[in-house]
Amino acid sequence: MKWYNKIGAMIVSIFMYGMAVVWLDSPISFHNKLLDSPIALNNKTLDSHIVLNNKTLDSSIALNNKEFLDSKNEKCEFYTTEQNGAIPIILMSLGRSGSSVTWDTISKMTGEASAMYEWTGQTMEQSKLFFDSINPKVGSQWAREHLCQIQKSRSKDAGVVAFQWKPYFKTINHPYAISALKDIGSSTSPLIRIIFLTRNPIDRQISNLRHVQSEKLKKSEAHCLVNDEECLRKHKESIKDGVALMVGTPLLKSLEANRRNNKQLEDQLTKYNVQYLHVSYENLYGSENANEWMKIFAFLGKGPTKGLTMDEVRGNFTYAATTSVSREASILNFNRVREDLRGTDFYDLLYE
Repeated sequence: MKWYNKIGAMIVSIFMYGMAVVWLDSPISFHNKLLDSPIALNNKTLDSHIVLNNKTLDSSIALNNKEFLDSKNEKCEFYTTEQNGAIPIILMSLGRSGSSVTWDTISKMTGEASAMYEWTGQTMEQSKLFFDSINPKVGSQWAREHLCQIQKSRSKDAGVVAFQWKPYFKTINHPYAISALKDIGSSTSPLIRIIFLTRNPIDRQISNLRHVQSEKLKKSEAHCLVNDEECLRKHKESIKDGVALMVGTPLLKSLEANRRNNKQLEDQLTKYNVQYLHVSYENLYGSENANEWMKIFAFLGKGPTKGLTMDEVRGNFTYAATTSVSREASILNFNRVREDLRGTDFYDLLYE
């Protein structure tokens, strides 16, 4: 890349970074989708009579909980294993961590594919609104009730069902978040499991910046289907531009916050006796063995737990990998980032 093109790309990246800060998800991530509606909580999949109090929501969402309020408020009863009930799961993961392809692959390898949605909100603002709007009559059981409704709406050939809970630092300590974790931890009929998926925070920053930049310039979609050559071509083109990361104190603070928030969440899961498994994007997609995938299936008690190969796992991918260049090639200000991280606990993130 000629020097003037590289400078131009850096200016565009820095501008996009500034724009992205407006929609900051957390200290180290950006909203992975700029939605038309300020509170679009995947309403096409919401069982609106379960949780949300529409008096506090934008009228354009049209979520009506009147059916729930006017009913006898009977609890949803899960199908049992004997009734071929799918295993209920919550996938906890922030944006740009591989949650879509991970869930899609898990569901396909344990039974009939089952859709999953970011039910607690795609963005931090939506997540806050979600928790503030939980119907007190449902209270701490909002997660259990929704999982039950999902299970009953899916085919009995589905092995697992789930929704995604993005654990934003501003909402994970919400009273209804804490009470839901307590309820999940005490649930034995059925046992509700949580898969906690994380990714190298520097790679998440790169992915978020690329996504915001591509969306702003209308270059590519968030994900590409395996055989969508045009989508993959656009992603390849967008990668050439590179991105400029935050540097200095903001960079270090963001990485420290990410580590602190992950630890706090795991401490909570342990404290409330939640059955959970922590897996990493790097072990799922950067390894030539399928050990991390087999850990997941062993944890679920469903799916292949021995002799699984990465070729077999990749054969179940619906979405294609869209990252194929090194961090050094992706980060326009790599040398500055490297110097800022040198001598810190985060230096190895650049080379793992």
